[in-house]
Amino acid sequence: MPGEHEERAIPLLEEELHISKFEAVTDKARVRTIVEERPERIEAMLSRGVLEVERVPAFREVNETPSPRQEGDTVVISIVEERLVKRRFVVEEVFIRTVSVIEHAEFEANVRVMRAEVERPIHGNDTGRE
Repeated sequence: MPGEHEERAIPLLEEELHISKFEAVTDKARVRTIVEERPERIEAMLSRGVLEVERVPAFREVNETPSPRQEGDTVVISIVEERLVKRRFVVEEVFIRTVSVIEHAEFEANVRVMRAEVERPIHGNDTGRE
């Protein structure tokens, strides 16, 4: 039968891939931490307060004992004396002030340093330590 077309079915194939995964140990390492102490020199500028005490003679009559008072950065304490005539006199005033002193200081202290040592199984020419 010339001129007639024969139909043929060609089967098509399709492949499907399925991926599965799992955990596997591929390498191992042991890590140790080591804490070492080493002395270290430390320098710092330190500030400290020093009390200055100044005694100032005073001779003035008062009716009652004055309370301590603040004058700027100074605390003033009046020293009172009672005399035979039953009158009070300030005989001295004590001035106390804090003065800041800055000084250079050096001292030694132990400093702790941590380092890690990693060990791996030996593979070929590898020594196993990092």
